[in-house]
Amino acid sequence: MFKTHLYQRLQKISGALIPTTMAAVVLSNSPQISVSNRSVDPAANRSSLETSVTFSLGAAAQAQIALRPDWSDLEQEILAEQNRVRQNPQSYIPILERYLANMTEDGYVIHGCGQNCVLTTREGRSAVREAIAFLERQPAVVPLAESGAASRAAKSHARDQRGGATGHVSSDGTPFWERLSQFGMRNVGMGENIAYGARSAEQVVMNLIVDDGVPDRGHRTNMFAPNWAVAGVGCGDHATYRTVCVVDYATQ
Repeated sequence: MFKTHLYQRLQKISGALIPTTMAAVVLSNSPQISVSNRSVDPAANRSSLETSVTFSLGAAAQAQIALRPDWSDLEQEILAEQNRVRQNPQSYIPILERYLANMTEDGYVIHGCGQNCVLTTREGRSAVREAIAFLERQPAVVPLAESGAASRAAKSHARDQRGGATGHVSSDGTPFWERLSQFGMRNVGMGENIAYGARSAEQVVMNLIVDDGVPDRGHRTNMFAPNWAVAGVGCGDHATYRTVCVVDYATQ
């Protein structure tokens, strides 16, 4: 068994939060997956909600509540959306093509992180084109059954990060593979993706597929790994990035 971590730098433009992702994987007898070691310290930034409009404290809280997703629904939608693209990778090509059509030559996406919020990318259009080419040749893989243990582990980590923490290590110092083990995932290969700032299942999945700024596309590798059998999703509020969604995978 070996442990690897992959982190994507958190980005910012004009004070607006850019949805970002983090991935990690622990493999047990799973030579098909390879995620290189890389660690980048995340940069702190305020959310686009806080920077694009001036609110009184009361109004800001009310606006945040009004924009809050139904977490249980979002968790189920992410699991379903992952299974959709695993079973039919080509179904996401039109989604990425629409995303590409809205991107400027400089890699900016108007309204890409919300109304009147301009999203910037690290690689620009080339990463989206590469993702489309990947989907064109990616074969279908088995859907993932929902795991109660993985779901509880993911929800626990999402709750743990609501104060603004990021990454795969719990606030008490527990690494993600030990956290999953505590929830009953033992003697199996396991992995974890985390998305910050995304507010829909489609946005979460699209960001993980494009994997902008990650040379070896480790998040995409997790999503399409053929040896995963189960997954669990946990989402919640995040003090810095508004939302956090954790997806845990395992081979059982």
